[in-house]
Amino acid sequence: MAGKLRRWWLSWLLVAACWAGLGCYSTQPEVLQTDIPRELAKVSLPEYVIEPPDILLINALRLIPLPPYRIEPLDTLVIQSLSSPPAEGYQIRAFDQIAIQVNPDEILPMQPIDGLFAVDPEGKINLGYDYGSVSVRGMTVPAAKRAVEAHLKRRFRNLTEIKFVLVASESLQPLADTFPVDVEGKVNLGPAYGSVPVAGLTVEEAARAIERHLSSLLADPKVTVSIGQSRGIQMIQGEHLVRPDGTVSLGRYGSVRVAGLTLDQAKEVLTAHLSQYLQDPEITVDIGYYSSKYYYIITDGGGFGEQVFRFNITGNETVLDAMSQIAGLPTVASKHHIWIARPAPSESGCEQILPVDWNALARRGATATNYQLFPGDRIYVKADPLITIDSMLTKLITPAERIFGVTLLANGTIRSFERRFGRGGVGGFGF
Repeated sequence: MAGKLRRWWLSWLLVAACWAGLGCYSTQPEVLQTDIPRELAKVSLPEYVIEPPDILLINALRLIPLPPYRIEPLDTLVIQSLSSPPAEGYQIRAFDQIAIQVNPDEILPMQPIDGLFAVDPEGKINLGYDYGSVSVRGMTVPAAKRAVEAHLKRRFRNLTEIKFVLVASESLQPLADTFPVDVEGKVNLGPAYGSVPVAGLTVEEAARAIERHLSSLLADPKVTVSIGQSRGIQMIQGEHLVRPDGTVSLGRYGSVRVAGLTLDQAKEVLTAHLSQYLQDPEITVDIGYYSSKYYYIITDGGGFGEQVFRFNITGNETVLDAMSQIAGLPTVASKHHIWIARPAPSESGCEQILPVDWNALARRGATATNYQLFPGDRIYVKADPLITIDSMLTKLITPAERIFGVTLLANGTIRSFERRFGRGGVGGFGF
């Protein structure tokens, strides 16, 4: 009986040893492939292909609506006008600049009137200490000229006609700025020019409307109008998540499918889509966060399951870099049973296994098996075979130990009752 029991345990030990990996590896020496990228011979990864849930950085450099665009309230217009002389009916205002010239032989010889004179805040022109001031506020240029002549002729009766020219108006400076369209659809050009209704007009029609409005103040106004910012044009800028269906959202412009495309292809597709709404759009596309390409580290728990760790790949990781992410080998790991399982097409009918010599890699700085990782790689770290055998035996023996312990407890309980109550009575307990 003892011999049978001994043979039974030996059989189980052999099964456990084989199951744990002892003697199950080929004794043939590994043939090291020299064309596999490793620490000192890295390669660049293939062109990146966008997949969910990557995050794209999309920025629009040029957003101009397709013509003919109709101006809407809250748009911003860029308005520029050429310098133009005031219209004939222009009324002089404070701070205007007026050139006045009087024949020096007809006035005081040492006090000529020849130069620029500014209209003060009270609307008066100061001709000099001995000549006094003349009020011209609200007058047209011809009327102001006659007022100055009349003022001087009161003292100099032989005075002939003077030269009186409006040179510059502080209130009629050329327009060169951005102007918002208010909620009523008007653009306010400033205190001097007032407001002009432009909602519903094209930029060309708005320019003509502004010119007609300015013609009451300027002799020949010339205005150009362009869209600075349109309320109807959504700014495209920032991070865009690639959704599970492979599309990115562009807000009011809809969604565009980009999964499976490279960055250049995605840019072409996005530009073509925006061309339905914008005139010659210009955008840039880049990866904001790489979220779809990973490598994995799988650690054997020595008979008590396996742990899987997933990490984003940047294109530069090696086996040593990867293991540093989990603080090195687990305590139950075997240094002689580590390998990379590289995904292979299902139709190839083969597996790509790259064995890793941990001792050479870590202790001697050998780079032969410090392979460069690629998306989808699995680094498998097998447990020490002896720990695996111990775990398996624990699984096998522990149930028997528990059953044996329960049996001993039951027998001890029965004997205790028998000693206390004797063997008579109901059920042998003396009741």
